[in-house]
Amino acid sequence: MSKKSASGHIGSDEVNVEEPSIGRLIAFLFLINFAGLFVIIPLRKTMIIRHRLTQQVVTLFKSLGGTVLWPLLQWFFAGGKNCGFQAFPTFGITAYRRGFYFDFSMANIGVGMICPPMITTSMLV
Repeated sequence: MSKKSASGHIGSDEVNVEEPSIGRLIAFLFLINFAGLFVIIPLRKTMIIRHRLTQQVVTLFKSLGGTVLWPLLQWFFAGGKNCGFQAFPTFGITAYRRGFYFDFSMANIGVGMICPPMITTSMLV
């Protein structure tokens, strides 16, 4: 964090403040990149080779099409803030005003597909 952004905050003494430089940022991005690479390589053996996911390429492309088309459909029906499929009042308007609504996010659907049914059910309950 730079001195300008840290000024006036608790704990912003000289020990906690570091001026960012382009060299430090590039080194950080390379470290993050290689950390992700070293995580993906073992997952490749587990997910692609052992579970034979290469045979499921058609399903992968269908889900890719769904993830592209779904936000486009949501955009057509969104008329403003809290309108459309972003926050659908599944349990009625009274419950919606208290914060109970269904979020049609593809991330939630993806998590439901990845997690086992027992975990998905416990998260729902």
